[in-house]
Amino acid sequence: MKRLFALDEAPSPRAAVVWSVSAADSGASASTARTHGGFDDDVPTMNSVARRVLGRADADAIVDYATAPDIVRAPRPWIEEIDWPASASYEWPSTATSTWSPPAEAAPAAVQAPPPILTITPNGEIPTPTSLGIGPTGSRRARRTALCIGVDRYPDPRHRLAGCVADARMWSDALSGLGFETTMLTDGDATREAIDRELERLVGNSRSGDVLVFQYSGHGTHLPDLDADEEDREDEAICPVDFATGALYIDDDIARVLRQLPDGVNLSFFMDCCHSGTNTRFAVGAPDTGSRGAASDERKRFVVPTVELIDAHRRFRRQSRFAMRAVTPGGTGGRSRMRDVKFAACLDGEVAWESDGHGEFTLRATRVLADGIDAMTNEQFARRVTEAFGANPRQHPMLDCADDARALRLLQPLAGVAETIEPIRSIEKLVTQLSTH
Repeated sequence: MKRLFALDEAPSPRAAVVWSVSAADSGASASTARTHGGFDDDVPTMNSVARRVLGRADADAIVDYATAPDIVRAPRPWIEEIDWPASASYEWPSTATSTWSPPAEAAPAAVQAPPPILTITPNGEIPTPTSLGIGPTGSRRARRTALCIGVDRYPDPRHRLAGCVADARMWSDALSGLGFETTMLTDGDATREAIDRELERLVGNSRSGDVLVFQYSGHGTHLPDLDADEEDREDEAICPVDFATGALYIDDDIARVLRQLPDGVNLSFFMDCCHSGTNTRFAVGAPDTGSRGAASDERKRFVVPTVELIDAHRRFRRQSRFAMRAVTPGGTGGRSRMRDVKFAACLDGEVAWESDGHGEFTLRATRVLADGIDAMTNEQFARRVTEAFGANPRQHPMLDCADDARALRLLQPLAGVAETIEPIRSIEKLVTQLSTH
């Protein structure tokens, strides 16, 4: 390493070292991170990395990391950044001694044994769990992860909205304040493929005890049921930015992903779109013409299912991996079998409205969250949001979940699932593996 970085002579043309904290806080050699887990959230570090990857000089403009809104992270210990195998066993060693000893003085450098990866204390003991910032059980803490989606700039001007991206950012801010790690998909990034990929990642990376959130603001619609699994012969859909090509994300697609949800995971949906009432369990109502209010800019979040859109939807389903398949009529949905909790902007027979740059449901729901959710149940949250609409609302928020989920605590690990779960492998084994490699 000394030869590679030329630490004891002139600077190397092949490599460089940036010592943190650096004298400068900008440019290609800046870092102000002070912890192992802090580098990827340190603005000077990330901007320096970007300049080096892009080959930009210090004076060149780049997109500043501090202003990029796509990912908001809640800090957490480094141990939680590792996807520990569910089958890994773990036992904390009370004491351990290092098997490494310095080589004989005459031994050539080429055969010298490497020092241990983990610092060993003078008395030969591995550091305690407490000194590493990990709980005494050595277990994985429950994670809080959210996916927030907002689409305003649909390609067809007739479909444009004005408050969905702002909604997604508002939800991201509110959830980040509650300790959630939040990923956002907005406008051109919110394609059907991206939504499906990120929802699968959200569910697939979860473990018992985790708390997940899926939030969507955009258009909704309904379409003819193509695989005979709906009692009302209609599928409900959300509208990704590329939906006009037939790439709609229907209730069947959501249900397919939810079948992978591990036991003990609390997954909540917040849907600010038309026909959001039961779109995670295969149901849809008729559109409402609504009435115009006093706001200067009001828009309905509903796309009329034209003949052209239905034909495009049929072609997409035939040509994609989501080909039509015969199933028992009536589907596999139903409230009693739901494993998720869904908060909808409106009933199935109503229209979800946005006014002056925000969804009316989002404005009220995030304000309730901001007031504090300690010990609040799902049903209490839904009631408070409904009350926030006043005495004569034009849309009625809806809670859709299994009966026993109504009394569960909002956005909290499920009852009976501890905050710390899943044994992880011993540090002793991990050190051995790292030293070997």
